[in-house]
Amino acid sequence: MTNTYVLNANDFSNLIEFYDLIGELLLPDEFWGKNLDALNDILSGGFNIPDSPFEIVWENIEKSKNDLGARETIIWYEAKLFTQEDNRQYIRNQIAELRSHKGDTLFDFIYDVLSENSSEILVEPNRATFKM
Repeated sequence: MTNTYVLNANDFSNLIEFYDLIGELLLPDEFWGKNLDALNDILSGGFNIPDSPFEIVWENIEKSKNDLGARETIIWYEAKLFTQEDNRQYIRNQIAELRSHKGDTLFDFIYDVLSENSSEILVEPNRATFKM
């Protein structure tokens, strides 16, 4: 039997809320790092992976493209400027690209993490299903 976890974009509007929701779905009552590396660890089996097989259905995905788009990504990068001294120039370059409507967004990063850990991806209008 496949467990299905529904990640509805109407239930979050920024990165922190996304992390809260995905954590509640995959690891209820568990502490996890709430970052992209930790999400990758969970999905790849490195940390308390949910019973397999499972799938994540990302509903209202178009909303997430906007909510986790350039604006939210710039905020995320700007926070990193204070904690990653060695990467400041790289971070500034990423921010400049996003302001020029180029570069990858948080949506892209999250979608990539889900995709890389999936055996199959089903894309439908305003929905994607990641089979793990």
